[in-house]
Amino acid sequence: MPPAGRGSPLHPCRLPASSRRSLSDGKSFHREVEGNCGEAASFPASAVYYDYLLHLPRGYHDFRERPLIVFLHGAGETGQDVTILKRLDIFHYADGVVPVKDFPFIVVSPVTPQHGWDSERVIAFLEEFLKENRLRYQIDTSRIYLTGFSMGGFGTFHVASDYPDYFAAIVPLAGGGESEKAENLLTVPTWAFHGDADDVVNYEMTSRMIDAMRALNHPNVHLTTLHDAGHGIPDLVYTKPELYRWLLKQKKESFHSGSKHPL
Repeated sequence: MPPAGRGSPLHPCRLPASSRRSLSDGKSFHREVEGNCGEAASFPASAVYYDYLLHLPRGYHDFRERPLIVFLHGAGETGQDVTILKRLDIFHYADGVVPVKDFPFIVVSPVTPQHGWDSERVIAFLEEFLKENRLRYQIDTSRIYLTGFSMGGFGTFHVASDYPDYFAAIVPLAGGGESEKAENLLTVPTWAFHGDADDVVNYEMTSRMIDAMRALNHPNVHLTTLHDAGHGIPDLVYTKPELYRWLLKQKKESFHSGSKHPL
């Protein structure tokens, strides 16, 4: 594998203590973004529902449109300070391992204050993130990818099942889905991963969902079984260049040209 350069630093997007309020009120928050070279920007009060980390790829300032990965964390990070994701999100595993040319993605990693990922709230977050950053960042909305681990793996299946037209592909790790919603994912390329020795989330939680999708003749669904692997598989998956090469081949408008993209 050729040596990989380091990307831009992660940008923690924090909610100031003076602006904190319960997410249950359905409102958004003002937050500060720490950018490159110490620059800062303020998002107005209509911004996003979650605190999040943002990573811009190396060479981003050539102003070409870039694909976006949304990463959903597991249960252990629920309610934690957003900076905990610096050592746990997809960029953490890819940076310095995956060649730069294979990782041109902007990555946004929200942190949820409550257990589980709510579909409506994740989509509201995504829409607000894109709206507030439409001029600041060049994002290719036909190439938005969703991935997550454990609770985030369940969240990946759940969110994409409820809002399939938003995502060009999904990559759930060590999670599971609702097989009765498998039909909703027929237009969403899917590559799932699970260890067959997982003693936290049973392997069958993923395999049953994939079997349901295959039974409906899904044209682009894959399951990689990690033999003898337990629950902690992100380092076995997110370090593989072939995963990102596959993602880059998936584009919403080319895969499902008959639908209107919601973004």
